[in-house]
Parts: sequence; structure tokens; C-alpha cells
Amino acid sequence: MNKKLAVLGLAVMMTVASVVSAAPIDDLKASVQKYSNPTGTYVLHMNIPFKSLDPMNVNSTIDIQAQPYCARVKNVVSMGKQAPTTSWVYEEQVGNKMKTYSQETLHKGDKTESWVYELTDIKPGETIMNAVNPNTLFTSVQTATLASKSGNTETINVAFDCAKLFSNWGVKHTLQESSSSDPQTDADFEKEFAKLRKSGTLDGQAVITDGVLTHIDADVTKPVQAFENVIKKGVSRKSHTGFMGNWILGMLLRTGKSTMSLDLQPLQEYISVPAEVKNAAVPKP
Repeated sequence: MNKKLAVLGLAVMMTVASVVSAAPIDDLKASVQKYSNPTGTYVLHMNIPFKSLDPMNVNSTIDIQAQPYCARVKNVVSMGKQAPTTSWVYEEQVGNKMKTYSQETLHKGDKTESWVYELTDIKPGETIMNAVNPNTLFTSVQTATLASKSGNTETINVAFDCAKLFSNWGVKHTLQESSSSDPQTDADFEKEFAKLRKSGTLDGQAVITDGVLTHIDADVTKPVQAFENVIKKGVSRKSHTGFMGNWILGMLLRTGKSTMSLDLQPLQEYISVPAEVKNAAVPKP
């Protein structure tokens, strides 16, 4: 989630504003409503700089199909100059549960990862369609101001209200599915989400082309550091690292300003969970 906030002079702002008939918040809302059906391909790039390690780059291609619901995610992760690693995640709705398929090493010494699945309850009133629908995120927008307009393209600076953004079920579900889940880890996430909800705003920038939202940049330092805290607590708890180990762990995992960019594109093909994945998957330990 990259943040690229444009800084414009008052004269430029007045000139741009004079040729825009609708307020930026209205333009943004209209562009988001084009995604009332969230079917599409979302290409995400995230850069996470570590203060004591090489930076991490995450490139994810997220395909979402509304009916029947299915999601497919390809993650390519690299650290510095190391060779990138690629992993896949699939998700489908089964009754009132989400069934998520992922890959992990099941046994010590395994040379390849195995497919596992996990079932997550969907609470009453929380549907996956609402969770992945960008309209649900629009309610988190606190302010929207025009940064620039050129032809059929508008760039809008956006501030999200963290109190609303991190109460969103879809956001929480996505972040929690990114980590191994157990009761204590879930409790750690809840504590971090409580802090995030009190952290003010999350700033970003939206690009609207021909009335359609096509690109988002955002500063995601706050949620990345919250995720970092959950990881440090989990490692410390499971590895019994002690005071010195915790201090070293904290130094190694300390991150700087993290950014994200997201491109929104049409979905090019019908997607489903491959039969070989379903047949191979075993319950997640």
C-alpha cells in the first residue's frame, strides 16, 4: 500500500477545482460503486523496509469471482537480492464458512509444501460479498481532496478513519488469514486491532480513470507494525526466547515506513479451486 500524497500550491488547487463539477468525495464514491460487483483482478505491490535486514517486496495477484464466490491469490515474496518464493492461496465459501486452501510444510524434513485447508466461521450479517466489496471500505473514508486532474484522470488524496477501517470484517479476515492462527495469536490480533482503531487516519491516494477506480497508493506502516508485533509475540511465546532473545527479535523485525500500491483490472477467466488442490488438501494442523 504505497502513499504518494501530492503537494499542490493554492493557485493550482483553485484552477483544478474550477474545472471539476463534482466534489472529490462524490467522484470517489461513484468510482467505488462501479465495483458493487467485486469480480476482478487486483495486483498488489508492497514494500516493507527492515531497519536491520534487507527490504521485503511482496507482489500479489488476487483474482476474485463473485458468483460462485472464489478467490485465487499468487504471492511472490523476495528479500533483498534473494531468489523470490512463490505461493498460492485459494478460497471458497462453503455454507456459512470460508474454506481457505494454502501451502505449508507439514513435517520436519519435508522438501515440498503440502496443501492444507482451514474453515473460518462467517458471523451473521457478515458476507464474503460485503467483505470484498469496495463499497464496505468507502464508509471508512474520512476526507477526500483533489490532488490533480488531467483529461479523464483524477488523483484524489484520501484519509481513512482507522476506527472504521479496522473494524471492517473483510480487512480483519484478510490480515488474520496471513498468519498462522491459534487462540493466543487471535487474541494478539484483537489487541493490535484495538490499538489500530485508536490510531487516527491511514493516508493514501486514489486514481480514477474514466470514472472508474483504477489505482490506489497507501501508507501501511501502521498495520504492518501491528502485524510485526503479533509475529514477535508469537515467536517469543513458542520459542521461549527470553529477555535478550526478545530484544534481538525486536531489533531484527523492526520495520520502517511501509507502502502499498494496488491496480484494479477486469477478471480475464472463470476461476475455481483446482480438483488436485481439493483432493490433496488435509485439515490444517
